[in-house]
Amino acid sequence: MRRILIVGGGIIGMLHAWEARKRGFDVIHLESDLEPRSATVRNLGMIWVTGRATGPEIELVLRARSMWEEITQEAPGVGFRATGALTVLYTDAEVETVRQAIERDAGVHGYQLLDPVDARNINPILQGDFAKALYCPKDAVIEPQAVLPALRDVLAGDHYQWHPGVTAVEFGSAWVRGQDGTVYTGDQVIFCVGSSQVGASARLLAGMPLQRVRLQMLQTEPLDFRVSTLLSDSLSLHYYPVYDVPARERMPARPELVSKFGIKLMVAQRADGSLTIGDTHLYDEPFDFASTEQCYEFILDRFTKLTGRPAPAVRRRWSGTYAQRTDGELFLRREIEENVLLATGIGGRGMGTAPAVAEDTFNLICGTPELRSA
Repeated sequence: MRRILIVGGGIIGMLHAWEARKRGFDVIHLESDLEPRSATVRNLGMIWVTGRATGPEIELVLRARSMWEEITQEAPGVGFRATGALTVLYTDAEVETVRQAIERDAGVHGYQLLDPVDARNINPILQGDFAKALYCPKDAVIEPQAVLPALRDVLAGDHYQWHPGVTAVEFGSAWVRGQDGTVYTGDQVIFCVGSSQVGASARLLAGMPLQRVRLQMLQTEPLDFRVSTLLSDSLSLHYYPVYDVPARERMPARPELVSKFGIKLMVAQRADGSLTIGDTHLYDEPFDFASTEQCYEFILDRFTKLTGRPAPAVRRRWSGTYAQRTDGELFLRREIEENVLLATGIGGRGMGTAPAVAEDTFNLICGTPELRSA
């Protein structure tokens, strides 16, 4: 049995470990934090189908969603729920943009454009005033803070070794040296380091077509109401590629704050009833060390407009950073040297694509010809 050495314990690294074990490989798994604390645990947990572009992107996401359904049979602790999603629209220009997106979509997303009454029948929390809502039944959610330990618990055993608190500082063909001098060996190394620039990651990511993106979001206290779908509103029409249609050019410009911080409203309810609400997007480094309170206030106001009620008290706020490609490709996978692969740059699609990205990587390793992106 061959051994795979994976560096990075976030969702991309974790799903590479999962795929490796599924295919019969031994796995040594290294993570610089004692428990991953980066992008995987700082997101909404959305398997977001609604906004994905028709073509390779939606194919990747739909494949990953199907795989999550299979994974949850073995690891129910990941918290997979097939919720669907509603995107609320307020103006005629927004509605026409969505109509054109639906016409171009050819049924791939399963879109439905609903009147307010029908939208409220699906999700009664929508008590604000709005014109229409876009429903996508294929969206789903998992629990960001639970998914990694749930998967590791299933893999735990002689053929899966988890080594937290190990920063890779040097590597070569099929070996990695940790910060304490320990050398870990395998037949194949896969670096899944996200946006990290610590230790060997700095060498790996130098010169790659990547940029870091900084976000802000928050989590509330539990809401005494079950939110039956994921939620978004018309700010997302400016952000997602599926809405790149002629009518979008006629939509009013975004407010200055929204444009400056790349704000869109996204809402996911956690298993304990709390709400994760986001988010913002900054692309130009250096990023401010502090979060911007005005962004949180704006996002919470949009939630009230959407639901007709204030959000529960805020439990915690945070910022996070992820890496995405700068050339429009879906993710970055490179052979750094013999038996050393880099897999990163998935952007904000990590939760929604990780199983399919890992599957593609092992298609490459195992000699299966089809790859979705490289």
